[in-house]
This record gives sequence, structure tokens and C-alpha cells, in this order.
Amino acid sequence: MEERVVFGQSVEALWRSCGPNPSPQIVQAFLDSGFDVRKRLQVAYPAEQYSALLAKLGEARFPQAAPDERFLLLGRAFMEGYQQTLMGRALLKLLSVLGPRRVLMQTTRSFRSGNNYAHAQVEEVAPRHFRMVVSPVHHPGWHVGIVTTGLQHAGAKNVRMELAAQRGDEATFEIRWD
Repeated sequence: MEERVVFGQSVEALWRSCGPNPSPQIVQAFLDSGFDVRKRLQVAYPAEQYSALLAKLGEARFPQAAPDERFLLLGRAFMEGYQQTLMGRALLKLLSVLGPRRVLMQTTRSFRSGNNYAHAQVEEVAPRHFRMVVSPVHHPGWHVGIVTTGLQHAGAKNVRMELAAQRGDEATFEIRWD
């Protein structure tokens, strides 16, 4: 089986989401996870290393939030940081052209711009109502933050995404918007 990796642009997006003057705790979360953002980022990193960074960064950035809420907030922040990367700028411009429905139908491709292993199956249940099965999912809030923010960039209003089921590392979400 191919090693699961996260591409450097995903680390860059998280770093950029922290603003121009991140706190010492945020810098330490990156360093403790093996990411020296003062140096040129590698092309790819082991998925487990990135996962450890998400947990530490969520705690450093959102210490008052409950653990599940931290991942939701971090997913939203990631998308804002992603806009500041070369790949993110291009992808987010495309989202507004494609619209929410077509964006959801391209979810696996979008996820794969950040790593080599995420997979999503999307089913249209009704107009503006979709079911999405994603794997792997360890923190559902992370996916909710990323997907809802992406759909908002694509023009969806009042996006709602709920975890409908989780079995192992596979999660099913119900997604709706007005």
C-alpha cells in the first residue's frame, strides 16, 4: 500500500491561517509536530505527522473550544489560509465558477489536492441536499469546516452539514443549503 502523505501546501495553508504574527504556542505546535515553517516546506509529509499537527494546533489556537469544535474551527481556518496559497487561490476561484453542486461532485479531486489518500462519494438526494461518504475521517468537524467553507465560496447560502453516521474511519454526512 502506498504511504499516506499530506502535501506541503496543506501545511502552508495551516501556517498562513495563523496570521502574520502567530503566538509562540502556535509556532511551538508546528515545531513539536516536526514542521519547521522557518525553512522551505517539503513536498509531502506523513499523514500521521500532519494529524498530530492538527491536534496540537487546534489546542493552541482554540484552547477554550471543546475538542470537536476545535477541528471545525481549524477546518474553517484552513480554508482561509488555503486562499493565501498559489494552489488555493486557483482552486477557490474555480469554486465560484462551478457552483455548489459541481463542487461537491468533485470532492475527491479537491481533497486529493491536499493529500494522496482521501476519498469521497457524493450522492445527490434532492436539490441542494447531498449525502457524502468520506474516508478516512478521524475528526468529523475538520471535514465539516472545510466542506461548508468551500460551499460558501461556491455560492451556497446557509450551508448545513451534519454527521449522519460513522463506522471506523468512514463517515457519512448530510449536506444541505438554501
